Amino acid sequence: MNISDAIREGCKTTYQYFGGGFDGNNGYCAWGAAFVGLRGNDTWMEVVHNARQMKVDGCPICHITVNNSGMLLNDIAYVIFHLNDDHKMSREAIAEWVETVEKKIENEKAQEDTKQTEVRNPVVVTGECVIAR
Repeated sequence: MNISDAIREGCKTTYQYFGGGFDGNNGYCAWGAAFVGLRGNDTWMEVVHNARQMKVDGCPICHITVNNSGMLLNDIAYVIFHLNDDHKMSREAIAEWVETVEKKIENEKAQEDTKQTEVRNPVVVTGECVIAR
């Protein structure tokens, strides 16, 4: 499971809360909804760790890179908090944005893997013969 799916799953059983992770009842911010969505998932720590490694270039709405509290908005978790609390963006819309980031990172990784494979297995053309190494 990835973070965007975890947010969507958490949205099914909770309502949106602003100003913190949760309200003590059943209200959760988008990041909190992800944790609710990951309940019972054996890989939840890995999912959260991987998400925290996802770097972004600030807020996709206002394009700031540091919020009013001095929090750097280069970690996707901090941007999720910012979108939830400062822009009052719905958790479902936040999940859609997170999914675009996940796909972008996945595509970049696939391109990098392809480049590494090409370097390990170069094809040499000599005359009319093709030699794969």
